[in-house]
Amino acid sequence: MKKIMLTLICITVVVGAWAQNVQKTAVEENNLKGKVKSVRRATYDAVFKFGKMTKGDYF
Repeated sequence: MKKIMLTLICITVVVGAWAQNVQKTAVEENNLKGKVKSVRRATYDAVFKFGKMTKGDYF
């Protein structure tokens, strides 16, 4: 009986530790240093004009 209880406790501890999902903040994901108030990301279309790549419309 003690072996079964010890096994169940060990399995519970291992599964609990494995299931912890540590999420990174946006600052950590983008490798930003110092105090960051805000982050702004802009995406544009790429457009060929006169044989050169230029910035197009904003999404």
